[in-house]
Amino acid sequence: MRMSKFFNQLSLNAKKHFLNSLLLCLLLFTPICTAETANIAVATNFIPTMRLLEAKFEETTQHELTIISGSTGKLYLQTLNGAPFDAYLSADQKHAQLLEESPKAVAGTRFTYAIGKLVLWAPNRDKASWKNILQTDTKIAIANPKLAPYGVAAMEFLEKHYGTKGFTQKLVLGENVGQAYAMVASGNASIGLLAGSFFSPEIDDDVWIIPEQDYSSIRQDALLLSTGSSNQAAIEFLSFLKSDTARKIIKNGGYDVAH
Repeated sequence: MRMSKFFNQLSLNAKKHFLNSLLLCLLLFTPICTAETANIAVATNFIPTMRLLEAKFEETTQHELTIISGSTGKLYLQTLNGAPFDAYLSADQKHAQLLEESPKAVAGTRFTYAIGKLVLWAPNRDKASWKNILQTDTKIAIANPKLAPYGVAAMEFLEKHYGTKGFTQKLVLGENVGQAYAMVASGNASIGLLAGSFFSPEIDDDVWIIPEQDYSSIRQDALLLSTGSSNQAAIEFLSFLKSDTARKIIKNGGYDVAH
């Protein structure tokens, strides 16, 4: 009441000065949301889908993302050695969990953002003969199982169906699944056991989806790293990954999503 009486007693010019001063104070002391840039370490298999997610995220926020791609194992080692990544998108759960248990990550931020699929790509081959293809002398490209989870899955499939001997001399290893894909595309290998996200198996006649029971589930986890603990762009992007919009993009990219 006293404030209202005081304001009513002011002249018109005084009222204007009072309101302008009040507005200035509000502007000075109200937090301003500023755009930030986050460095996101992303497993190679997820890059095609990540580019779509990046575009949608930047379209709906003021933030920008810088994507650094590579094999899961290599990005993991770079993180341990102090690389300035704000978030880590692994191609498995193992490496993300190891980071979560270290000082390099923010505990409690890990979650599964995608579930990958292993496929066999044999360009210009007949689908009916794919099992026989692996028994020929052709070279088989896979990601290095010491660095890439898709390489681990490929080895599990081969060992289950063909034992531990008889195919190892045929293997050609790429540092990551992208390099393995390039080996087949360039003709340096005749067959590839690769990430399904590189293809449209329903359309591509020379691509076969490997049954899920033939390899361990490729659950891909993401988490916030300590470097990005106060980076709003990284925090908001990981939140965006859980949204219905992002999940739809991920599913369209050839992955399953966790329920």
